[in-house]
Amino acid sequence: MSLKFYCPCGQKLSVGDDLVGRHVRCPKCQRVLTPPQPLLNHTEINEPPEDNSETKKVPPAQKN
Repeated sequence: MSLKFYCPCGQKLSVGDDLVGRHVRCPKCQRVLTPPQPLLNHTEINEPPEDNSETKKVPPAQKN
C-alpha cells in the first residue's frame, strides 16, 4: 500500500510504506521531505495548498 501526501509546492507525492518516516525528495522542487505517519485508515495526507487568487471575495457588510 502507498501513502499519498502533498509537498508545500503543490506536487502530489506517493511513497511506499517502507519510506514512511524516511527522507524523500520532491521531483518538482527538489525539497527534502519526511512522509507523515498515516492517520487511522487515511492514505491521503493534507490537501494541496489553496490558491487564494481564485477565491471569491465577500463584500463588506452594509452599514444601516
